[in-house]
Amino acid sequence: MKYYHTFSFEKLARLCFVVFALVVCQANTGIAQCALSCNGSTQVSLSSDCDAVITPTMILSDNGAACPSPNLRVEVSDASGNIIPGVNVVTTVYMGQTLTVSVIDNDPITGAGSGNSCWGEIIIEDKFGPTIMEGCMNMVMECADLAVFPGPTFTDNCDGNLEPVLLSEEVIACPSPDFIQTVIRRYSAIDNNGNVAANECTIEISLNRFDFANVVFPEDIQIQCDVASQFDTDWNGIDENEIPTSLTGVPITIIDNGDGTMETTELFPFPDVYCNTSVTFTDVVLPLIGCNQRIFRNWVVRVWECPNAMTGESEFSFRQTIEIIDDTPPVINSNS
Repeated sequence: MKYYHTFSFEKLARLCFVVFALVVCQANTGIAQCALSCNGSTQVSLSSDCDAVITPTMILSDNGAACPSPNLRVEVSDASGNIIPGVNVVTTVYMGQTLTVSVIDNDPITGAGSGNSCWGEIIIEDKFGPTIMEGCMNMVMECADLAVFPGPTFTDNCDGNLEPVLLSEEVIACPSPDFIQTVIRRYSAIDNNGNVAANECTIEISLNRFDFANVVFPEDIQIQCDVASQFDTDWNGIDENEIPTSLTGVPITIIDNGDGTMETTELFPFPDVYCNTSVTFTDVVLPLIGCNQRIFRNWVVRVWECPNAMTGESEFSFRQTIEIIDDTPPVINSNS
């Protein structure tokens, strides 16, 4: 005996509905539930390490609420469409540039995810200003050393160490018998993107009185008469303006840079305002003997040391001998 199972039209309709519902349900749990929408433009600031990790939530308009997929990833491209190495990390190389970022629901290895995507733009900025690292403290130094004092060290997340900017300077003359001056300086710094340091640095610098032991006077010098004649064409006597100090040298002071190296600073013709010094010279010109002549250049370094110091004013002098000589014999002109 044969049995036949028949379906009514109503049963068939129910079955089709169930199949359709399963398909719709699967779609809703996959593609339909992972709708992605990206912001048109997003400003991204670099971190204290001068880089930024671009994540999907930074780019998606709803922070990823509509697509909580574990397979979301980003691709960052430059203006030429080249994908930036590192996938989602940008550095100072792209400072100020507008980059394109795609958010994709897809694992490139397993292929999992809906495959949906969206894209937007990011503008890379540096919002971190410089910070003070070291050197922001009160100190005592030789008055001549202030001319080369570099100031405190500021560092920046993207630009490294920066030159400090001197904002103001206050000079207090004769603060005590021990010091010739006290200088109060305010410093700041600005990075290459115009960010100003959040904190200023104020330093009070007490300056010791000028030390004559640090002065080095120019040595005696001999000058050929043909060289000297460039400054005295009539050869009728030489005064202090005709043999320039650029040729004979000037007094200098030795300065300690504080890093194990030494530096020198010329004391003439500009006075040292921090040491209260002035330097002058006078020339004594001796008579010509043939083409030879001597000049005694007398240098005087004067220091005003404040009324409450022991001397008030002191000076130190030195004589430099400048000799004009002719020790080159004549030569026969073969064209004569």
